[in-house]
Amino acid sequence: MVIPPFTPGTFDPVNVTFTRINPNLAVDFTLRAANSFHAIFIDVRCPQTCTPATTVTEGDLFPGGLDSFGVSSGPGSVTVDSVNAGTGLQSLTVVSATNAIVVIPPFTPGTFDPVTVTFTRVDPNLALDFTLRAANTFHSIFIRVRCEAACTPSTVVTEGDLFPGGLTSFGVSSGPESVIIDHVNGGTGLQSLTVVGTPTNATVTIPAFTPGTFDPTTVTFTRTDPNQSVDFTLRAASTFHSIFIRVRCVCTRSQGYYKNHPDDWPVQSLTLGTVAYTQTQLLAILGRPVKGNGLISLAKQLIAAKLNAAAGAYVPPSVVTAIADADALIGIRVVPPVGVGVLATSSTGSLTAILDQYNNGNSLGGPPHCE
Repeated sequence: MVIPPFTPGTFDPVNVTFTRINPNLAVDFTLRAANSFHAIFIDVRCPQTCTPATTVTEGDLFPGGLDSFGVSSGPGSVTVDSVNAGTGLQSLTVVSATNAIVVIPPFTPGTFDPVTVTFTRVDPNLALDFTLRAANTFHSIFIRVRCEAACTPSTVVTEGDLFPGGLTSFGVSSGPESVIIDHVNGGTGLQSLTVVGTPTNATVTIPAFTPGTFDPTTVTFTRTDPNQSVDFTLRAASTFHSIFIRVRCVCTRSQGYYKNHPDDWPVQSLTLGTVAYTQTQLLAILGRPVKGNGLISLAKQLIAAKLNAAAGAYVPPSVVTAIADADALIGIRVVPPVGVGVLATSSTGSLTAILDQYNNGNSLGGPPHCE
């Protein structure tokens, strides 16, 4: 980081520059700017460059594509390498892209040299998803490339270890990989903010602040492993009151996982529509063949979505709406085999798809799937 020379008291803009020491890692630093009476803190962050997950499948020509190409990934890149036989890499194209700018470099058709495709996220806080098609003359592959969304954590705030009143002394909200603590405009302000214990799968950064501040203070974090859950606790305190803030980014699990792992359920009962079900009844629903009944397929995804939410997984607004709409559509119908309710798949298909995407970590702005 380079702060240029300037004349104290200047009214001209001052441009601070910085370079990444390691271009593959996140940047995070804080500046303090001040005049004689006032000051601000400026938290500067550049997110870590994503090394994507790739899924390679046979393409749309003759079988043999999977044996014809090697695929690897690096920070912000995917490399396609034709085997040293056949007709080489003839074409490389983007099939579809969500939240990504994809750059395919020029190459000579028929090359046996590796070709590295690079990409950037349009919105660094949202998931990235695009598909490439690589082909020689006779074979092809599809390469799905994914980087998970930045986590917007769930928070649970409880009274702290000083005098009662902490819950009414602080406001807590969350954003992408951040938690904001805001002391009410009264009392002694925010005096201390600390991490309690050892964070799980997270590096937590508490910015510098003036003790007694009434300004919001934003704590940021990065996930050590983006495919695993984050769990850490903060303690915020004024002179007389404090709170504990449990911060979690919980990955989602599919309805098949919950069917086979009942001991991992965070709750033992759920309401689908207006009807309450025990865990035993819910497991029976999860094990029931759909056989064209849209109510069963929707109920399975709704069960998983509600269990993921109960476990602490973030639920993006689109999925909150889908859960409410699914409950409204199910209404008083009792799901087989507990009851004999029926819904046409044409009426449930779109909601089932939205919930399925969420449960499998494919919801835009939602949490990743547990690997």
